[in-house]
Amino acid sequence: MPAIQGNAKGLREAALVYSFETYIQSFLQVFDGKSYLEPHVALGRSDLVVNLHNSEFVVEAKIFSAISQFVKGKKQLAYYANSLGLTKAIYLVFVRKEIENPNILET
Repeated sequence: MPAIQGNAKGLREAALVYSFETYIQSFLQVFDGKSYLEPHVALGRSDLVVNLHNSEFVVEAKIFSAISQFVKGKKQLAYYANSLGLTKAIYLVFVRKEIENPNILET
């Protein structure tokens, strides 16, 4: 599968985030939680914010394509978390099954 560039990648990433948000809705409803897709966070838009038991979690999702892109996404997530005053955040990374051992632990 060739690397996805530009808007096509954004659309595919958005579809995965929407699918994830739909999946967690059943759990959030049981525990009176809420989720917000693409809310404004400081100077950008995070992919998802989840509110559960009066705690918020920012979620940033990426489709893995390279270590440099993975690291950039971590920095983006840290920025969003800091903007909201959060000490914890969720980085949701989708990796194609053809990619084995991307060595992300070294970053």
